[in-house]
Amino acid sequence: MMTNFAHYACGSWREGQLPNITPIYIVSYDQANTAYQVPRRHYDAFVDWVAQAWESSDDFIGEDETSAEYLERRHIHIREDTWS
Repeated sequence: MMTNFAHYACGSWREGQLPNITPIYIVSYDQANTAYQVPRRHYDAFVDWVAQAWESSDDFIGEDETSAEYLERRHIHIREDTWS
């Protein structure tokens, strides 16, 4: 069973806005950003969760494609940040 990281979200904002949070991982797509406080040891599972959350019936994860490759193809980026 996969962990649902949806409850790890700690904020969302548009490009150019400054959040008042200290995120660990930021998911960016189409100029929108969502921050998640996920322990580093769960990063791989988090990447899988993000890919599955964005997967759709007309654009699915390929049989030989990793979650990271799928996200790259969809122009969905995950970065670590430690704003303070």
